[in-house]
Amino acid sequence: MERTAHPTISQEATSAIDGASELVLVSRIHQVVSKASAVVARPPRPNKLAAILRQELASKVQDAGGG
Repeated sequence: MERTAHPTISQEATSAIDGASELVLVSRIHQVVSKASAVVARPPRPNKLAAILRQELASKVQDAGGG
């Protein structure tokens, strides 16, 4: 008798991987927001704050593999 993978198992695995990726992204966004909140607590010049946020977000997106 030949065994074949049940399609639901494959779908569940894919769903779990997608969920884990989403969780990592949400975690990274939370880190950026937390850091931004700390920066806002001691506000620098507005342009400097924007530059810091852009830099942090860009680095987090690169870390997540977003290019």
